[in-house]
Amino acid sequence: MNLLRNSLFLSIFFVLALSGLSQPSSDELSLIMNQWLTENDNPAIVGCIVKGEEIIWMDAFGMANVEEENEATVNTPFMLASVSKTYTGMALVKAVSESTSVSFDDPVNDHLSFVVEHPDFPLSDITIWELLTHTSGIDDNWDVMPYCDGDCNSVLGDFMFGYFTPGQADYDANANFHNWEPGTSYSYSNMGAALCGHVVEAISGIAFNAYCEQYLFEPLCMTNTHWFLSEFDDVDEIAVPYDTWGGTGAIDHYGYPDYPDGQLRSSISDVANWLLMAANDGHFAGTTILDPLLMDNAMSPHYGGDQGLIWYSETLAGDEVWGHNGGDQGVSSDIVVSKENQIGIGLITNGDDYTGGLRGALYQWAKQQDGTGAGWPDCTLSVDDPEESVVQVYPNPTADLVYIDIPAFEGKVSAELFSHDGKMICEKQANNVSKLTLDLSHVPSGAYILTLNWGDKRLTEKVMKLD
Repeated sequence: MNLLRNSLFLSIFFVLALSGLSQPSSDELSLIMNQWLTENDNPAIVGCIVKGEEIIWMDAFGMANVEEENEATVNTPFMLASVSKTYTGMALVKAVSESTSVSFDDPVNDHLSFVVEHPDFPLSDITIWELLTHTSGIDDNWDVMPYCDGDCNSVLGDFMFGYFTPGQADYDANANFHNWEPGTSYSYSNMGAALCGHVVEAISGIAFNAYCEQYLFEPLCMTNTHWFLSEFDDVDEIAVPYDTWGGTGAIDHYGYPDYPDGQLRSSISDVANWLLMAANDGHFAGTTILDPLLMDNAMSPHYGGDQGLIWYSETLAGDEVWGHNGGDQGVSSDIVVSKENQIGIGLITNGDDYTGGLRGALYQWAKQQDGTGAGWPDCTLSVDDPEESVVQVYPNPTADLVYIDIPAFEGKVSAELFSHDGKMICEKQANNVSKLTLDLSHVPSGAYILTLNWGDKRLTEKVMKLD
């Protein structure tokens, strides 16, 4: 089952004669999706189509949880598997572009606290660019890439250190690396993508999941998207994975220590916002998420004619599209974007059967649409929330105590302090309070990241500890 975490490049063609139809209705899409569910064992499938600056179709079919009889909705989070890598890649692109001291050609060792070195080519640096184009020479050693029940307790930086450092239990000079020099060949790499996530931490000084929340998910109004189960208010609302190949049924929610390569969970309504950003050169609802030149660069060939920066290209209905697909235990997903036609398509299911064969019909339908005139999705950026604006963290810098004042809130409030490499230093939780106090007297001096959660709100702020 481990090999499912690799991207699925298999093309399956779903044949439907949409040519000749003038402005077909969304009823045709409902028929397509229901027929797919009938022909496969997957409990549910959700999909979206964006065009221009709007969502022109989005719907959900089937059951998110068969045993509990919970129907899937457009707001149900599903595991994205390797489609997660597009978020990881763009987080790294954003972190590099917004730093004045980092470039894509930098060796990763310029920024990490440990050394990543190909054992056969110690003089050949592995660069950030090579991580993004799967040309780093890093191989996936499935013997030391475990699955966890629920979230893993490990820290991303610690797992990366163990995988790449000679003498550590997870290090294997032969199994962890290919036999070719970095930058000279291509091989899809989960561990290379996971290292992308840790490089984001090293550059930004923020835990990878917190960086994505602050710089990608919140600006895109992706409120049902998180890397960890613990970040969701109600895990029971997440679509349950199902083993539809082996026929063993429901699979408990799981995770892995190399989580940036496939663990993201998101609703199709949030995926639609991600596709809108990608189809609009990095823009979303008047906000620039990624510089347009960088977004275009991500969806341009850099190796072998079809590999961009994590995104890869293929031909769909005669057009060049950029996207990614993925599969893991009990889940499958697929996204594609046409830059020329400003069309994006997303498909997710909670079973093993591949959804890619649906893309052709959905894409041809989208090409015939003029749009609905609805415009950008209606959402309010959390940074504009007046309640968040009155949160106070003081004194900052501090030598011992940090006080956190928030609006009076009925419910759980949690504060977590992370080091730059993602290790949790301390945490505090309370119910129905308007103030929390963290004691940092035992913490070494330096910069830390404070993450505050209350209700559906989240705030991330840098805290300086002085001697």
